[in-house]
Amino acid sequence: MYVSTFYSFKNGVGRTMALVNSAIELSTRGKKVLVADFDLEVAGLNTIPLLRNKANTAGIVDFVTNYLETNRAPDVRDFTYSLPEFPNLTVMPSGKPNGDNSLHSQSIDWESLYNDRDGYLLFEDMKAQWNEYLNPDYVLIDSSAGYAATGSICTRQLPDSVTIMFFPDDQNLKGLTRVVKDIRNESRAPRNKTIGLKFVMSNVPALVDEQDDVLSRIMKRFRSDLKLKEDPHIIHRSESLSLLRQAVFVKERPNSRLAREYGVLVDQIETGNLADRDGALKHIQAILNGQPELFSRRQENGLNERDDEATIREIKRKHVEDGQVMAKLAELRFKQGKLIDAEELLDTSIDELANDDIDAISMRAKVRSDLGDDVAASKDALRVLNRRDVYRPTIMKMCRYIRGVDGETVASLPSITELQPSWRLELANVFSRRNQVAFAQAVLRNILEDPDCSEKVRLSARPALAISYIRNQAFDKAAELLSTGHQKSVNELTIQDAFNYGVALWGKASEVNPGPFKYVVKLNEQVPPKEPSSNYHQCLALANWTVGDISKAKTHLSKARDRIESRAYEFSSWRYERVSRKQFKEDLDALEKMIYGDEATKPRFLEPEHPKRDRSG
Repeated sequence: MYVSTFYSFKNGVGRTMALVNSAIELSTRGKKVLVADFDLEVAGLNTIPLLRNKANTAGIVDFVTNYLETNRAPDVRDFTYSLPEFPNLTVMPSGKPNGDNSLHSQSIDWESLYNDRDGYLLFEDMKAQWNEYLNPDYVLIDSSAGYAATGSICTRQLPDSVTIMFFPDDQNLKGLTRVVKDIRNESRAPRNKTIGLKFVMSNVPALVDEQDDVLSRIMKRFRSDLKLKEDPHIIHRSESLSLLRQAVFVKERPNSRLAREYGVLVDQIETGNLADRDGALKHIQAILNGQPELFSRRQENGLNERDDEATIREIKRKHVEDGQVMAKLAELRFKQGKLIDAEELLDTSIDELANDDIDAISMRAKVRSDLGDDVAASKDALRVLNRRDVYRPTIMKMCRYIRGVDGETVASLPSITELQPSWRLELANVFSRRNQVAFAQAVLRNILEDPDCSEKVRLSARPALAISYIRNQAFDKAAELLSTGHQKSVNELTIQDAFNYGVALWGKASEVNPGPFKYVVKLNEQVPPKEPSSNYHQCLALANWTVGDISKAKTHLSKARDRIESRAYEFSSWRYERVSRKQFKEDLDALEKMIYGDEATKPRFLEPEHPKRDRSG
């Protein structure tokens, strides 16, 4: 049970409406909620049609009066009523709607109640009964404004947190300074009770003009005088006439700005409640976002990083059997660089609590890889990739950790076969850049064999596979790929396929076959590209050299140099891989030597030691 009080120094700031909307929102989120109306003299809950006390149920004033008459704490269930429309919501009113609660409240000597009649224990008993008999997840208390006699009960004795609502003016600032100080002092001996504080600037006009500067200056004063670490949450004034009938916006107008602002307030309340799994998850996320003070209990209490560690341990203790919370804690530990802790939490989440969440298993693959356990990381990666409901970024990350698996097996994994051909082509390109050649080739072959693959994707997959073969010096496979299928002769190849075909024949026979390169030169003259890349000019320089046109080869080489500065990385046809700008310039220098007659200089794709170690598996 988590008790949160809504307090304001002055009335008229929308405190009761904020409480009611928060209660309904929490109930809608599946939480069991008790609303207690401690505004004994100006009871507001009964004015809200949705929460009206139609059964004329007695309330808090009657509870106290009964105790004073009998000297025994009555059964709290006799002073509450439920709402058929909201089965998760219970109300403890200030008193009977037909009675004069104000008069009865004023007749209670609150000082004598505490000093002579064990009033403190009475309200501790009330709180215990709430927990035992009603068992709510949340108790929201509507407190009296100002320095009312019951103020300390609502803001200091009963709550775990206090939501302080105010309109940004001097009177509120002056009054709140004393109240906030008293609440913070509860953390001192002998009470040693830390009460979370959440500040809400309410009923603020929605202005977009020079008055924004006025609001900014006022905000600065409140932050300084109240010692706030963050700007308060803002609930803007609504001009809707629905407010005249006390409409509950989170129910009737859930998409309105006001409903969204109430929703953020509820998020803040939940985040302070570590016993609530949703609150615990939000609390961890706040720390992950680099905002540990944003919603947490340390927001306005000057706590330090050691208290964050205590909070993390508390979350773990309270939710040790919740796989999702354990996984979220593991994510935090991973970000903190505590890999062993992260792995232990993930083992608990996945293995002991049967959490089959893709994100958790993916995270453990990453953690295990960073810890050097490649076998276990690969096992987790394959576990993820054997599912069909995996997003592309996750697929690409998990493929990085695969070990001991052949390319055909990887290409046949459900997560990959479920991808449409264009996305598989993208994945194959990623494999190629990572030098996972076997994976790339297997995926590309599957694309070309897929009857549902479009011709557009096929025209991209074919050269990609040919390039991969050439890079691995499988020249015969590249030549066979480019000379079969719907292409019947070299004259039907695209300019890219023709160039690759020429290179494949060159590598296969260890000597240049000028036929395909002549066709490359011819296609370039017939349909020159509008904005050729440096790689394109590099290819044309090489093609013209093979057919003996040294002059054009030099021209394209010069243009390749001119273009290289526009891109950080480029594919180099000299070594058939993507290289840096510096490496590309080195390749152009080598190509220049060959063009100028250096017979000892040959393209690197012909060198026996050229292929890099395949990192697939």
